Amino acid sequence: MHRRRAIILILSVLAMIVATGAYLYAPKGVSAVDVVTSDGEEVLEEMSMYVGTEETLTATARPVSFESRTAEYMISDETVVSVDEQGHLQALKKGEALLSIEVAGVRRDIDIKGVDAVKDITGLEASIELYEGDEYQLEPKVKMVDKELEKPDVEYSVKRSTVAKVDDHGLIIAVKEGKTTVTVKAGNITKKVKVNVLERPAEVTTPVTTVVTEDT
Repeated sequence: MHRRRAIILILSVLAMIVATGAYLYAPKGVSAVDVVTSDGEEVLEEMSMYVGTEETLTATARPVSFESRTAEYMISDETVVSVDEQGHLQALKKGEALLSIEVAGVRRDIDIKGVDAVKDITGLEASIELYEGDEYQLEPKVKMVDKELEKPDVEYSVKRSTVAKVDDHGLIIAVKEGKTTVTVKAGNITKKVKVNVLERPAEVTTPVTTVVTEDT
């Protein structure tokens, strides 16, 4: 009787050992999600991007048995930063958006900040005065926060096109008498140029006087 109890006790202990080992060594769920940039730089809780730039993130789950799992990318504000299924980000404007990455049920949140790439726009007059029919070429100089960044295209618009027009290259054409404003935009920086169009004065012609003399 005692021998039987001893055997049962030993078997019970062995069963517990086997169960514990199975628990310890059985595949577990995702323990962490590692995120890196295209340059291999690790992304932690937040990341900044210059407006107009792009970046591709790669999310990898740990342990190794989950590395092949596909990551899902979601963004809280698509007007600030856009993201596609491959983790390709594009900063659209200044602001903040929360990027959520999910792999095998485990979620990782990263705060993405869109920051200005354009530091300033210089080389513009505060106001100009033109006569009807005159032309004026704007020559803005775009300064970037980082010299290595590519300068964005400059955009031009006019408030009252009946007074003056502006083309894609910044050429202002005075149409008729009045006042308007031309807006110059690069990245998130805008500058305004006031345009005052004057009526062109009438040309003054000098009358020709003919002197007639009598022959004597």
